[in-house]
Amino acid sequence: MSIKVVRNEKDTLIIEVIGESETFLNLLREELWNIDGVKEAAFFREHPELDNPKLFIKMEKGSPKKALEKAISNLMKKLEELKKAYLKAVQ
Repeated sequence: MSIKVVRNEKDTLIIEVIGESETFLNLLREELWNIDGVKEAAFFREHPELDNPKLFIKMEKGSPKKALEKAISNLMKKLEELKKAYLKAVQ
């Protein structure tokens, strides 16, 4: 996976995520909606077969970069909890 910043403004961030599907971006989008100050969070693909998906974040207040970092951190915690629950369940 690699990331290309398409647009980086005070209240807006668009990143292109190379090598991942909409499924992965959907996790990020959903988690972004839980972050205070996020006004819009979406992903899109300009052409379904030719373009990589892009994640769009628009803030009411705060930094979109900080919001994305917080969403990633939150997802990492949730995935670690899932891993622990899974390992406990299969023992």
